[in-house]
Amino acid sequence: INYNLDRNSMDFNSTNIPINESNFKPKFYVIFIIVLSIYYFFSPILSQIIINIFRNNFNFDELNLLSELFYRLFLPNFSILLILFLYILLIEERKLGFLFIGIKKNFALSNIKGLILSIIFLFLLVFVFIIKDQVIFFKFNSEFSFTTVFQLLLVFIFIYIEIFFLEILYRGWLINILNSRYNIYLSLVLASLLFTLIYFIEYQRLGIYLLYVFIFNIFLSFMFLIYKNIFVVTSFHAFYKFLKQYVLSIEDMEIKLNSIFYTGIDINNAIYNIENSKYSLIIIISLTIVAFMIYNSKNKNN
Repeated sequence: INYNLDRNSMDFNSTNIPINESNFKPKFYVIFIIVLSIYYFFSPILSQIIINIFRNNFNFDELNLLSELFYRLFLPNFSILLILFLYILLIEERKLGFLFIGIKKNFALSNIKGLILSIIFLFLLVFVFIIKDQVIFFKFNSEFSFTTVFQLLLVFIFIYIEIFFLEILYRGWLINILNSRYNIYLSLVLASLLFTLIYFIEYQRLGIYLLYVFIFNIFLSFMFLIYKNIFVVTSFHAFYKFLKQYVLSIEDMEIKLNSIFYTGIDINNAIYNIENSKYSLIIIISLTIVAFMIYNSKNKNN
C-alpha cells in the first residue's frame, strides 16, 4: 500500500484506505457510540440552539414549505455534520479534506452520472413489479402546476443537501475510520450495519425493508469506491429518493407535496413502498454483487 499520499487524500486503489493524519483507530462499538451520540444527543441540542436563534431573529412560519424543509431536512443533518467536523479536528486531529473525495472533478458531470444511474436503478425496480403482475400504474396529477414545479425544485435542493451531509458522514468519514482498523469489505458491512441500526431505532421498520436498507447502503459504498467521487453517490442517492417519493410517489412522503404522478398498485390506488418487496431485494443484492465484482476487477487492474 502506498502511504506517501497527499495528507488530504485516500488511496482507493488498494483494499485499504490509509489514514494519514490520525492514529485514532477505535473499535466498532466505540464508533457506534460516537455516531449514536452525534445523532441522538449532541445534534438535537445544537439543532435546538440554532432553531431558537432563527425564531428570535427571523419570522419563520413552521407550516411554510421552506421552513419545514429547513427544520426537518437541513438543520438536523447540518448539526450532525458540524459536530462531526469538530470531532475530526479536535479528537482525530486531522484536516477535513479527506471527506470530500472527487470534489475537484467536474461537478456537473458527476451529478449527471448519478442522475442516469438513479433513473436506471428506479426503472429496474418498477419494471420488475410490472412483469411480475404487481400492477404499478401512474396517473398524471391534474392539480400539477407551475407552483408545484417550483416546490418540487425546492424540495430537491434540500434533499440533495441532506443526502450530501449524510454521504459525508457515512461514505466520507465512517468507511474511512472503520478501514483504519478493518479491511475495506468488513468496513463496508459495518458501516451499513450501523446505518441500518440507526434507521431501525428511528423508524422501527422490520422485515424485507430493513434488509433492503442494509444491502442498499453496501451498494452505495461500492459505488463510492468505484467512482471515487462523493458527488456521484450523492446525486444517485438524492435523485433516487426524490424521484421515488415526490415524482412517482412510490413511497410515503414525510413532507406533504403534490407529486407529478399519482401511483397505485391495487384497486384502492394505495401508495406503496416499492422497496418493501422480495423482488426489489433480489435486484439490490444482484446489483451489489455486480458492483463488488467491478470494484474487485478495478483493484486487480491497478
